[in-house]
Amino acid sequence: MTLLGHACISMPICRVKVITRAKKNEIVERGSDFIKVKIKAAPEKGKANQELIRFLAEELGVSRDAVQILTGHSGRRKTISINI
Repeated sequence: MTLLGHACISMPICRVKVITRAKKNEIVERGSDFIKVKIKAAPEKGKANQELIRFLAEELGVSRDAVQILTGHSGRRKTISINI
């Protein structure tokens, strides 16, 4: 299971710190209460949020509809809900 999977499957709500405009989408760090994710998309018109949802869903093997941003739509720190 991925670094993300261990943290988010044990708790259906995850705190995520997002770094945009990265070279590739990847999980770079797992802290005690957060996950740091690099996303290729720029933070314009919701593109980074859409890319984050797509990436997290792919990493966890769930549909995009199962991943929702609860808070932080316009910031780097987000609270994500994972419905498994």
